[in-house]
Amino acid sequence: LGEEKESDIYQELADRFGGLATRNVQMKNIAEAPCEIVAPYAKKDALLTLRLWEWQEEEAKRQDQIDPLAPSIKDIWEFERSLMPSLINMELDGIRVDVQRAKHAQDQLSINLIEKERELYKLAGDINVNSTPQIRELFRPVKDDQGIWHVSDVELEKTKSGGPSLGADALRQIAACGDRRAELVLDIRSLIKTRDTFLGGHILGHEVDGYVYPTI
Repeated sequence: LGEEKESDIYQELADRFGGLATRNVQMKNIAEAPCEIVAPYAKKDALLTLRLWEWQEEEAKRQDQIDPLAPSIKDIWEFERSLMPSLINMELDGIRVDVQRAKHAQDQLSINLIEKERELYKLAGDINVNSTPQIRELFRPVKDDQGIWHVSDVELEKTKSGGPSLGADALRQIAACGDRRAELVLDIRSLIKTRDTFLGGHILGHEVDGYVYPTI
């Protein structure tokens, strides 16, 4: 459509509630903001939604004419629309969570994490498992005569800049060759993500009276 949502609202919210004038920081304050701040944002949002729907209707008709034998986009849309009441009810009902069990699981993961970190320290020294430069220094990839990067017998993909890529897939291959360091790096990353992002963020960080209300 070539149009954007009202963006000045983030600065107005920041002036009123404090913090950076960004969506991530200020969106939580929008429900507490006065009508004169929210109204222009809400009106533009509703208008753009209507215009986008009108454009999509015409685009769907155009695409359906390209291949009459293909499934109709309108039929797909009707199917998705029929699911909306159920999805909305699921969001409103929320998902019951055991808060105490989640906290206990966090503690257990922390114990496991410390053990893994100690083992990795003995093998590799002090290292941040989420630091790309440190991981590259740890495994020291070598480029052969054909310009291909290797760690032991594992061939690595290249980054956009032509350097060696040591992502999760590469680390799994290195671990499969018997490198305990790669296995520990993957384990530690997984433990941190489970403890902090899933349990700490998604569950404990969002639970309300024993329920979380995810957007489906």
